[in-house]
Amino acid sequence: MTLVSEKYFDFGIELMEKVSSSITVEKLQNDLDVTAIAKQSILQDNELITKFLECSKDNKCLEEVEKKKMYDELVQKIVNARFCEEFRAYRAEFTARGSMNKENNFTLRQSLDSYGRKRQAKKDKNKKGGTKKSGERKDSSQEEVVVKKLTISL
Repeated sequence: MTLVSEKYFDFGIELMEKVSSSITVEKLQNDLDVTAIAKQSILQDNELITKFLECSKDNKCLEEVEKKKMYDELVQKIVNARFCEEFRAYRAEFTARGSMNKENNFTLRQSLDSYGRKRQAKKDKNKKGGTKKSGERKDSSQEEVVVKKLTISL
């Protein structure tokens, strides 16, 4: 709410306090459907409606029904914006994607893919019979092949 008339400040502060207290990460943890209930309770709050109508009584261009529609639209936008922030905080705390608490920060699919790649690499290593270290000697079959190639090339 930018460039708002001073007469709406008290209404705006009270609205934001009610919206902020109506949904929190703790409430989301207990019940994800709390948002619909909280939104309806704020939209139907008679105290807020009367305060908004008192603030806008100087506006003679709009009828009371239009002012209530404006109130509904304003409150829905504020509620949606605030709830979105709470959902982000909830998702960051309790889900793998974007979470700081999780050790690998992968989604389920990424975790399964990485597990599959590790498993495939292990199978490939076992098929090859292991990798040869740089300091190890060649076995006799490899030496015979090298000797045969040298004799043929001479």
